[in-house]
Amino acid sequence: MNLLNTNIYKHDTDVDKSHKLNTTELSNWLMQLRFIKEELKILIELCSNSLNKKNINDEEILLEFEKKNQENDHLLSILHKYMSIREHIAECEDTQCDTTYLNEHKKHKETYLQHMDSYRKLKDQFYVDVHKQLNLNNNC
Repeated sequence: MNLLNTNIYKHDTDVDKSHKLNTTELSNWLMQLRFIKEELKILIELCSNSLNKKNINDEEILLEFEKKNQENDHLLSILHKYMSIREHIAECEDTQCDTTYLNEHKKHKETYLQHMDSYRKLKDQFYVDVHKQLNLNNNC
């Protein structure tokens, strides 16, 4: 199977369809993680500037964003390696091989979803903290 061609055709087997959908999904994950990398860069800069101005105490959240940035980079690296390994799907000649790839994808999907959930919670907490600070400053 050609991983660059993720179009699904009538003659594709269910397994081929799954592999194509998984490849598309993986590409989307990588795109989202690259976006998060850029977003984290901005959030880290915002927190750093805030600390320098001593407007709000963002030291803890800054450390969390930096940690999340490292985790994001690590996951990006893992998923890029995984994408390159997926090129060997075409060499599968039995269901055990296909099942191995499908299970591998499921494992990476769980890791990705956990990362996304954790990132959203961190970002939500940051926005709640900023909102509180803005309300405190406006009430003075």
